[in-house]
Amino acid sequence: MTKSKLDQVKVKDKVDQQESKLSQNSFISANCEITVLDPNFFRETRNIVRLELDQNSIRDLPVGVFNLPRLVHLGLTSNQLRVIDSLSFGESLNTLRSLHFDMNNVEAIDLEFFNNATDLFSLIAYQNECADFSAIDIQLNREAVLAEFAPCFNAFDNIGTSCEFDSFEGMYRCVLSIDNPQGKHRFDRIGGEHIGGLGDNSVTYVEAVFQNTKTIPSIICEQFRNVEGITFIGSQVEFVTEQTFAGCELLFSLNLANNNIRMIPPNIFR
Repeated sequence: MTKSKLDQVKVKDKVDQQESKLSQNSFISANCEITVLDPNFFRETRNIVRLELDQNSIRDLPVGVFNLPRLVHLGLTSNQLRVIDSLSFGESLNTLRSLHFDMNNVEAIDLEFFNNATDLFSLIAYQNECADFSAIDIQLNREAVLAEFAPCFNAFDNIGTSCEFDSFEGMYRCVLSIDNPQGKHRFDRIGGEHIGGLGDNSVTYVEAVFQNTKTIPSIICEQFRNVEGITFIGSQVEFVTEQTFAGCELLFSLNLANNNIRMIPPNIFR
């Protein structure tokens, strides 16, 4: 057995010891050909302590999908994940002790996950694009762990979005540019220079055509509170969540044609 393999076994053995008490309130759905997680799926099972979703084909973790206030262990080994976004975890950030996402395609990780998951003890992340590393006693070895995952954090921060602002048929328009194939959810702000005298609250129309993104960032409706129309067509969008349009109280026109959307929550416009 190679040293790398031996190290992986040692880490897993120590993690198993930490988790030996988790015999109740477990949900195991490994090797079930799951491709999409419904953000509402676990809402009626909020007492889950151990959740195993290994060996599926999951590519995205929707906002709030793991909003489980008692979750201690989460297994996501051998899926197709590309990004770890703190918004996916909700209340579980306060209780999560171990996370396994080895053998995925993770390219970017949100630093806020580490900042908020203060009880996290172990993390197994072997064989990913930006990380081939695992750690135990994370809080004790925090600086070393953060240094090891620095390429993942940098990649997450470099996923950005910006607008070119103009006037179009009497509307103040944001023509959106976004390159987000990883499916990042959390954006702090949409960049771009406004036309003189106008600002975010002046924007009434947002257009995004042929963009490379798996998600429609909720920052659109959070930043442009008075937007009335959104055209987001011909892109790579796969996921729409309850938060996507939550801030668009004036929205009356929405065009999502020619995307790859697999699921729209039933209460998305409530």
